[in-house]
Amino acid sequence: MKNAHFILDIHLKNVSSPLVRRVISVPQNITLIKLSKVINEAMGWYGYHLHMFTFGDEHYGEVFDLNDDYLIDQRRKQLQKLLGGSKRFTYIYDFGDHWEHQIFVKESTQLPPHPFFIISADGECPPEDCGGEPGYEELKRVISDPEDEEYEEMIEWCGEDFDPYHVDLSRIQERLNCIK
Repeated sequence: MKNAHFILDIHLKNVSSPLVRRVISVPQNITLIKLSKVINEAMGWYGYHLHMFTFGDEHYGEVFDLNDDYLIDQRRKQLQKLLGGSKRFTYIYDFGDHWEHQIFVKESTQLPPHPFFIISADGECPPEDCGGEPGYEELKRVISDPEDEEYEEMIEWCGEDFDPYHVDLSRIQERLNCIK
C-alpha cells in the first residue's frame, strides 16, 4: 500500500510518575534518520545528541568510522524493511543521559491528516541534559518543593512552566508539521 502508515507506541523506559509516552503515526517507508527527527520532535528533545536504533541484534545510527563493526549506517534504512516479523525496537537518545525508548509497532488502516501525526501523549518529556533518569527524578523532587534550597535554581534552569504531568498535543503536532 503506497501511503501505508505505522502507529508507533513509544515509551520512555525507566521513567514513571508520570509515564512518558507518545503514540504517533508515521509512513511505513520512513528512513531511520527521519524517524529519529520525528521521535525527537514528538518527545520534546532537541536532537543534537547521538542516537541509536536497535532491531534485534543490529544497531543503526550515524557512522563516523567506516571500520565500525558495531553500528550500521542509518541514512538509507527504511523502518518497514528492518522490522521483519518483529513489532518492537528500541531507540536510544543521548548516550550520556541514555534515554531509552521502547517502541511498539502496529499497522494502520487510516491515513492521518499529516505524514507525522501525534495520536496521544502522556507525561512531559524530561528536559534535555538533565542527567538521565536519576537527574530527572531529582529535578521532579526539587520543583515539587518550593522550600527546597535548589528550587529557584531548578525553576530557572527548566522554566517555571515546566510541569511533568502536562503535555500539549497541539504543540507537539506543530513541531511534527515542520518536518520535511
